[in-house]
Amino acid sequence: MTQFEKYAKLLIYSGVNVQSNQTLVISIPVQLHEFADICTKFAYEKGAREVVIKWGSEQQSRMYYEFANNEVFDEAKEWLISFTNHYADIDACFLFISASDPELMKGIDQTRTLPFFSNQ
Repeated sequence: MTQFEKYAKLLIYSGVNVQSNQTLVISIPVQLHEFADICTKFAYEKGAREVVIKWGSEQQSRMYYEFANNEVFDEAKEWLISFTNHYADIDACFLFISASDPELMKGIDQTRTLPFFSNQ
């Protein structure tokens, strides 16, 4: 078993502790697609009902904060509220994985609010 597989198994079995017939929502940068596959495999092996992947891109998030119109930071994204509420209502578990560069948002205006659940 590789180090990535050991880490993924630890996250699924102990971290979020996916239960039989439970949905798992994974928010993860697209560049980590292979790790998402490994997590998905362990979740289904543990008995997950469904694994839902919410892909993100840290570079796109950076561009969003840097260039988007100021008004978008005051808007609640209805699709995101519905998505999150739906999975919370069915008692899904959520796994957020980032491969963040700690300097990624350096220089971004601090008054811009982070949209929940990664980028736009």
